[in-house]
Amino acid sequence: MLVAGGVGALRGLATPARRSPWTVLQRPAAAFHRRAYSAKTGDARAPRRWRRTAVVAAVSLGAGGLAVYNYDTAYFVAVSALRTSVAAAATCQVAWDYYRNFPALPPDDAPADDHRRAAAARSAVHLRAAERVRRALMTNGGVYIKLGQHLAAMQHVLPEEWCSTMQALQDQNTASSLEDVGRVVAADMGQSIDQLFAAFDPVPIGVASLAQVHRAVLRETGEEVAVKVQHPMVRAYSDIDIAAVSVMFEFVHSVFPDFKFMWLSAEMKS
Repeated sequence: MLVAGGVGALRGLATPARRSPWTVLQRPAAAFHRRAYSAKTGDARAPRRWRRTAVVAAVSLGAGGLAVYNYDTAYFVAVSALRTSVAAAATCQVAWDYYRNFPALPPDDAPADDHRRAAAARSAVHLRAAERVRRALMTNGGVYIKLGQHLAAMQHVLPEEWCSTMQALQDQNTASSLEDVGRVVAADMGQSIDQLFAAFDPVPIGVASLAQVHRAVLRETGEEVAVKVQHPMVRAYSDIDIAAVSVMFEFVHSVFPDFKFMWLSAEMKS
């Protein structure tokens, strides 16, 4: 723009006048003085800044209002992404550890010390991997706890380090609050706990990874019943969690073709 303006202004002159090299550096100061003058004299250009500010504020308020209006969806997406990232990070770390540090078995005629070192190195990798996976499963809870409990019961297939590490998940079942239980009952039955039951024990008689059981008395018949209520976290995220686990299994199988536990992923889907 500076060159085009110079040519237009000097058209027809034989020798164009040279511009001072300081002109560009002087322009910000001149612009500053013009803005100050406009603000003082009430020039029509002064409100432009306020119009821009108003537009930015309106857009920000609109975006904020949309986020609040769609809070449930945004929260669901954020929590799902977080849960999946926890599982993905553990899967990648475990796969990398096995790929880099899991030694092959020495030949049968190798010295006994070689066999002991290989066995110790393998055991260390198994233990590190199991601990990483256990922490991820405990962080996510729900379906992931159920997966860990399955792994703990597979002593005939998995190394002892995996089974013993996952055994701790057998007792890691946290009960849902009575408020959460009430919301689940109302969503499923269309009535509150007080409307359905004459008595409802707030303390569950059993808590599993996917649901918990309460004693209750039906209001209509007076019959004593056991009410099984699924944990809200499981209800909300089970489909995404199962899909994420399936993807992780596929990833491990692609890295280690000898991975033989794809049936576990199919069992979780069913």
